[in-house]
Amino acid sequence: MTILRLLENLKVKHKNGALDAEIKGIAYDSRKVEKDFLFVAVKGFSVDGHDYIEDAVSRGAAAVIAEHAVEITGAEKSAVQNRAALIEVPDTREAMALISAAFYKHPSGNLSLIGITGTNGKTTTSFITKNIIDAGGDKCGLLGTIRYITGDRTTAAFNTTPESLDLQSYLSEMVYNKMQYAVLEVSSHALALKRVEGCFFKVDAFTNFSQDHLDFHGAMDEYFRAKCKLFSCLDTGGTAVLNIDDPMIRPLAKKLDCNVITCG
Repeated sequence: MTILRLLENLKVKHKNGALDAEIKGIAYDSRKVEKDFLFVAVKGFSVDGHDYIEDAVSRGAAAVIAEHAVEITGAEKSAVQNRAALIEVPDTREAMALISAAFYKHPSGNLSLIGITGTNGKTTTSFITKNIIDAGGDKCGLLGTIRYITGDRTTAAFNTTPESLDLQSYLSEMVYNKMQYAVLEVSSHALALKRVEGCFFKVDAFTNFSQDHLDFHGAMDEYFRAKCKLFSCLDTGGTAVLNIDDPMIRPLAKKLDCNVITCG
């Protein structure tokens, strides 16, 4: 897929260099960049990918996506010298999610995606849901806190919800393995960091809400808003499943503009 195709539907502030090159892979870790890869510079909690743009280009990156104008000045010179395209976007996390979905041909569109969020109960609910689907005769993948199941292959989980690039790769593997469903535990961190952007869910469930992760979100209101972002990823005709025993979740039954099933 060409760089130009990958940039469709993306907010681009500035671009420089040839955009007709074929991209063979995507990486957000410069050490994993190979010839004709696209490198996405993502600012992490301890490391900033913008500091490794030149390293990515030296390893053969055909294109770089970045958001920091200061770093881009130096990186642009390096990119031009190495004939790599440089694309500036407002948000590289969002860009990586959308580009990854496009690169893997939007695998969530070929799966019935079920997202489960909540302070507690995500893992239990996800395994119960997967087992019900399996018992019904359909094939269901799972991505969650304990493990990732993409068919015959099972791997230990690194994050509750994988980084967007890895997430799309796992979903693509499920499609290749002819799975019909995928159950995802979707953490508040993943929603805040836009890891599930570009995914289309058939069903989203909210198990419960209580104090947690304030070191990351800062306040309960921010934490709750992050959780609620999951429902913006519902596909047309999708359904929200809400535990209305929880006083924070109960009002969503009237606020959400989608099909709603309540329990409790």
